[in-house]
Amino acid sequence: MAVFHSLPYSAILSLAQRTPSGIVPGDCYFANDEAALYVAATDGALVPFSSIILSGNITGTPGPAGAASTVPGPQGETGPQGPAGEGASSNLTIQSGNYQTVATDGTVLCVGAVAQQITLLSTGISAGQSFTVTVLSTATATVTVVSQHGETIENESSAELFAGDSMDFVWTGANFVVQ
Repeated sequence: MAVFHSLPYSAILSLAQRTPSGIVPGDCYFANDEAALYVAATDGALVPFSSIILSGNITGTPGPAGAASTVPGPQGETGPQGPAGEGASSNLTIQSGNYQTVATDGTVLCVGAVAQQITLLSTGISAGQSFTVTVLSTATATVTVVSQHGETIENESSAELFAGDSMDFVWTGANFVVQ
């Protein structure tokens, strides 16, 4: 199963230049300093996500706007992410339409051509649970909360993210804060 790596672009290039290659075919590499997503090809090349044409069936959890693609994130491995547990969030989900998070989500990548709404789940999660929302397209993403008891994001009803923006939303047990 593919693994999601989040590193500065220079670190990704360094891995790709190792002999044998330090990148794993099929893994996703997110250049967190450039907000660019790459997939490692079987020949060791890094292919920008914008150059990939997907065909066939995409498996995953159906979302409001269609099928979602979920890739497990690093689970306490050592290596480019650092010591075990460092930087490890649960799962990556790639969304092109409106989406409501689930408890197992870690990072939501917004790739839609039009504005998206990402709704953060606030029930059934523990204090400290975080969701990272990253906009990889040129569209915007509005992040809101499933509000049953007046839950907010930093005392606001929503947060607006623009192309290239990324925010970590951490649940305090009563509201979300941005880190």
